[in-house]
Amino acid sequence: MFYDDSFSTLKDSEIIENRSPFGAGISIDKSNTMITNCLIANNSGMESDWGGSWGGGISIEESNIQINNCTINNNMADNGGGIYSLSSWFYLKNMLIDGNKAENSYKAGKGGGFFIEDSHIYLINSLIVSNSADDGSIVCCQKNSFQSFIFSTIACNSPEKSGDFFASSDSTNKILNSILWDNGEDQFSGPVIIENSDIEGGYQGEGNINKDPCFVSGPRGDYYLGCLSAGQDCDSPCINTGNKDSWFKYIQESTTRTDGIMDKGDVDMGYHYPLHIQFKLYRSPNKLRFYNGDNVKILLDLETAPGTFNTDIYLYMVDPDGNFWSGADWSEGLNPILSNYSIPGNLLLKNATLLTLSIPEDSPRIKNPGDYTFYLGATLPESDEFISNLEKLSVTFYEGEMQ
Repeated sequence: MFYDDSFSTLKDSEIIENRSPFGAGISIDKSNTMITNCLIANNSGMESDWGGSWGGGISIEESNIQINNCTINNNMADNGGGIYSLSSWFYLKNMLIDGNKAENSYKAGKGGGFFIEDSHIYLINSLIVSNSADDGSIVCCQKNSFQSFIFSTIACNSPEKSGDFFASSDSTNKILNSILWDNGEDQFSGPVIIENSDIEGGYQGEGNINKDPCFVSGPRGDYYLGCLSAGQDCDSPCINTGNKDSWFKYIQESTTRTDGIMDKGDVDMGYHYPLHIQFKLYRSPNKLRFYNGDNVKILLDLETAPGTFNTDIYLYMVDPDGNFWSGADWSEGLNPILSNYSIPGNLLLKNATLLTLSIPEDSPRIKNPGDYTFYLGATLPESDEFISNLEKLSVTFYEGEMQ
């Protein structure tokens, strides 16, 4: 797949088992591109006239890129097994960079996860695991490049020669609020700045620690943080020891715990998984104003993690006077619509009808003009600890009929 001098969007796609010297999976040149919810896997570079390959998963040149909620795994190239970047800026969030490899039969393979030259990269809330290369199993950073790893977990990567993080003297890797554990013995080769992170073997910098993070397996993966109150036999030292800086907004409504309780208050280090239950509400028709005689549907998207969870589910409405009304009978007050409900795992609903309203409406009580806000969320049974996002949607009622 090739993007050249374009403004483009790619979403909900699988790019697998391709071969090319440049960007075996995706090649992007002089473009502005957004990639969302994609799998880029098992692509491999092939020999070129220049004697190598660049970007097993993605190759990016002179471009601005955003990549969200994607998996880049088991790709291979001589330079940048996962991603190669030249003279570009890109931003990645909620990524899995896994099992990519940079190898070359004639000279050192560089950058198992990333090989960047004259580029700036921001990687936020991501898992970077099991990548390998001769130089820079995680990243090889050259020619005035800068890469930031923020709220990420970086584990089980293996350099053959020099460093998990390799940087030339004119380049820098920056690591904030992250966990580096069980990687190569020589983790850093070249300039690196680290703060508020758990670094195996230790590293100078404000807020850094050197303690076993106590990884445990949970519904969505193997890098949750152990917690006594979640049923493990250890409390991870990474809990509540991060820095709640300007980057925290990117990991709100997420969790590091196997029981799915949302991280709030003092922030945890490392990658944060999606909550066990994800809600999204929509209006149909999607308009701002509703009048007497209008009908409106409230539609629901729902996704759950693997496994089965017991939960209290709340559906309530707040009227213009600030009164709370709870479904399904819309009684006054704040009460769960379902108590200790066993919700199935791996559940995926799209555009399901949750409510159909006729305005004015007796139940729920939509009588007076103003904003009516509907909320949907899930907590642990008999608890105020959320294991879902608290989704909200407003319906505004104007008096009279639409002209």
